[in-house]
Amino acid sequence: MSDSGSNSVGFQPYIIRPSAHSTSSALLKPGRTPCTQFISKFLRNPASQWGFFIVRTVYTPESDAQFATFLELLKVALTNDIESEARSPARAIEFYQAADMAKEQVEAFKADTEKGSEGPWPTGFTREPVEKVLEKMQFVVRNGKEFDGLGAEEVREVFDKWVTAKKNERMEKKKAGDRSVGVAVSEDVCLWVDEDVLKSAMRWGDDIRDEAKFKEEELRNSYRPEGFKKRKKAFVKVVERSKGNVGCRVGYEGWMRKSLESLWDFYRSDVRFGTGLVERRSIPGKSANGEDGWEDE
Repeated sequence: MSDSGSNSVGFQPYIIRPSAHSTSSALLKPGRTPCTQFISKFLRNPASQWGFFIVRTVYTPESDAQFATFLELLKVALTNDIESEARSPARAIEFYQAADMAKEQVEAFKADTEKGSEGPWPTGFTREPVEKVLEKMQFVVRNGKEFDGLGAEEVREVFDKWVTAKKNERMEKKKAGDRSVGVAVSEDVCLWVDEDVLKSAMRWGDDIRDEAKFKEEELRNSYRPEGFKKRKKAFVKVVERSKGNVGCRVGYEGWMRKSLESLWDFYRSDVRFGTGLVERRSIPGKSANGEDGWEDE
């Protein structure tokens, strides 16, 4: 998506009315939701964007249409997850802030606010943080037959050259007083799209299109439908830029599989903040955290 060129964040903080059962004057810290936190950390510079560098490495007669479908599913999966904050900001705040709250505060907050997807929602809520994050989403795609058949190491090299060039360009312009070049959409990991990835998109992509329905069901019932977490999911291969991490675990080759539906949390929590990435590294072909719902066949 294109950059709007505006430096104004333009949103009101979330203001939570204290529960009558709470011992605290405020259950949650104002403004701390996934999108508001992400904006404050990474999107204040009007030139900043976020997203993924994507390398396509399969070029068969049917792969053009399949790759277009993959890009559509990637966008839908990210949008669904980001939009869920707008559909239920109370749920988003409660979920992401539970670790900072006493158990009785969490229960009181849930009792006061979980009345279904229609609200009540926190006073002062607007959609602008969500729209800002979606507006700044960008995919940088390497889509040419010169990339046909590349493996993880070659994909890493392509990604590293691009990041290095972006850093040099930004540094030179910054020296000249020009801040029109933001940081690379991702400097730590890129997405590797090979035949396995395209096959997964073709086989399990419909579930991503239905994700919004699953989320609405979750908001109404406070749980996901039976079998949701166990179902197989469309995935992508995530390649780390750093060669130094190869072999940090037995069998780890510097890349991992991630379901498309997990990429927003992965990006904002692990990629940009740099937390938890080590724990997620795993042997190729196996789920990093045991919850992605797919296995090799």
